[in-house]
Amino acid sequence: MEMWQKIKRQYEEKGAVTIQGQRIGDNGRFKDMLSYVPFPESFEGQRVIDIGCCGGWWSYLAEERGAAEVIAVDIDPTMLKIAEANRPEGSKVKFIRLDAANLRLGRPPFDRPFDTALLMAVLHYTEKPDWVIKRVASILKSDGRCLVETYTKESTEPGPSIYKYQPTPQQLRELLATQFTELSASTFRLGGTPVYTRTALWAKKHGGVFVFLTGASGTGKTSLLTELGKRHPDWHIIRPDIEMGLQTDESGVLKDKRWGRDFASFFAEMVPQAVQAGAKTILVEAVMPSSGARHKLLEFIPDDWRRICVVFDYLPDEFETFFPYNRDPDGAWRKKLQVFDTNSPCGRTKFEPYDMILRAGPDDTPRLTKMIECSVDTV
Repeated sequence: MEMWQKIKRQYEEKGAVTIQGQRIGDNGRFKDMLSYVPFPESFEGQRVIDIGCCGGWWSYLAEERGAAEVIAVDIDPTMLKIAEANRPEGSKVKFIRLDAANLRLGRPPFDRPFDTALLMAVLHYTEKPDWVIKRVASILKSDGRCLVETYTKESTEPGPSIYKYQPTPQQLRELLATQFTELSASTFRLGGTPVYTRTALWAKKHGGVFVFLTGASGTGKTSLLTELGKRHPDWHIIRPDIEMGLQTDESGVLKDKRWGRDFASFFAEMVPQAVQAGAKTILVEAVMPSSGARHKLLEFIPDDWRRICVVFDYLPDEFETFFPYNRDPDGAWRKKLQVFDTNSPCGRTKFEPYDMILRAGPDDTPRLTKMIECSVDTV
């Protein structure tokens, strides 16, 4: 009998569950969810993030089952207080107030990707579920998994207005398939109304990591690339400035001549070719391709890949000139470029197209080597 089935029986017999030696009270939702959610028997050694953690029950249960680290986030401060009140003695679960739409790799504890994400009873309260799923996928390892539980409905007819996202089971699977390449069979609990059921399933990634190294000539890109290539011969490295046949003058400075090719067409050929060949980590080094070429480059990166940008020797105000514009939901072009923290090399904003931005300065090769390796998660 699987562990979650044993807990279900424990609930049925005693009306409560003990997690890490502490009796959890008669929480109807948790009790009900345990009856149909395929919660694993073991999280041994994993980094787990519990998104929309509510009372912290799933976080504590994952920790009890061997998770090496559990980070729990919720946008509601009241829920975080309840979760803290439920803390078993000795638990090391870390609770953070954060909107799921703002999940992004950056400063600790988000400096490394996670093995598993728990997205329990969250999506039906979300106005932009596609964005949330994209954010969740971006903080997972290339083979990371996400356990999703949400309301679904049997038909496409509108349901109760309390729920912002009202998918059928098939629509839910189609949403997850935009970022995950393997979906498990769904488990269900019949709804309390004729329209709704609750659905749970696992979604797994088989993606990779894309790292874009950019900046002016002579700022250290080649040194970093050379070091990473030595340490990780399985990484696929693309150097368009050289591979496109760009000429240099006697001092080694690149000339403008491109031998009839442009960056966009080069990326269109080389990046998909690397993915099709089975590359799981791709590094592209480029001096300063045009804004259009940068946008085009991102189009060739699979949706379920993590995207990291390393900017060499550019101060924040200089970086604003370099960074692409982004379209707001109302269609207006605006800049969302508050990406740097003066006390940290990591910048992040929910509007920029990368999951992580690293700012590189002089003599940063050892530090950046380690940071990129941790972000790619190969060490």
